[in-house]
This record gives sequence, C-alpha cells and structure tokens, in this order.
Amino acid sequence: MGCSVGELKSLVVGLVTALSVATTASGEPVSPPIPSQPPKSEKAPAAPPPPNVAKARTLLDDGLKDYPSARFRDVHAVAYTWDDGEVTTPICGELNAKSAAGGYTGWKRFVVSGNYLLVEGGGFEKSINNYCSAPALPGDLTKDVSPAQ
Repeated sequence: MGCSVGELKSLVVGLVTALSVATTASGEPVSPPIPSQPPKSEKAPAAPPPPNVAKARTLLDDGLKDYPSARFRDVHAVAYTWDDGEVTTPICGELNAKSAAGGYTGWKRFVVSGNYLLVEGGGFEKSINNYCSAPALPGDLTKDVSPAQ
C-alpha cells in the first residue's frame, strides 16, 4: 500500500508544523530550556590575582645597577589577559635609575611580569606597550616598589 506524492507532502507539512509549534496539553507554547550556566565562552573573566610586589622589588633590586637610588612614579598593576584566558597582574610604571657612570638615565617605562623586568630602551618597547595598555587596577604602587629611604 503506497501514498501518493500529494499525500506524502501533506504528511510532511503537517509534521513540520506540529514540531515547530509545540504546546503543552493546556495549549501554552513550549519554550526551549534555559541553561543554568552560560557557555564557557560567555563566562565572566576570572578576577586577577593580586600583584606580586615583593617579587617586583627583588627583580628591580637584581636588575638595576643602584636600586637604592632609583626613583619611581606612576607605578600600578594591570589586568593582562593572555590568549588562553589566563589573567595576570604585571606591574607597570616609570623609573629613573643611575647608570654605571653614576648619573641618572632619565625616566623610562618598565614592566615586571612573572620573573622578568623589562625596561624601555632595551628592545622591549612592544612588550611594554602590550602589557601596560591593559586596564589599570586601582591603587598606586609607587611607594611599594620604591627602595626604603
């Protein structure tokens, strides 16, 4: 026993209509389920960890010729997000340190990230720009990284 083409079309149209307008027994339209959590790609970014000021002081002390005489300004942490979504808190600012000859070199931008101290003029300008263009976190860290006077 077979169906005519016209009967088959009517059957398919009726089935599609029934599926696209699903209702409850009382006639209310059925909404698709709402997920309890947003998909991973839409989750709020993780809160950045606190900046590691002690590590920054150590790297500055190790990296500068005369850390005790160094001057700092506009020092702050930033919330830097890596491509994999990890958020870190590098410390950016400006420093004026003495050279081996004993004179101040002038104000230069710097960043401390992880185990690295990057100072402007050392070929790290692109990295310093990338880190320090990230959103600044509240708080001035100038006194925190400055040597004890």
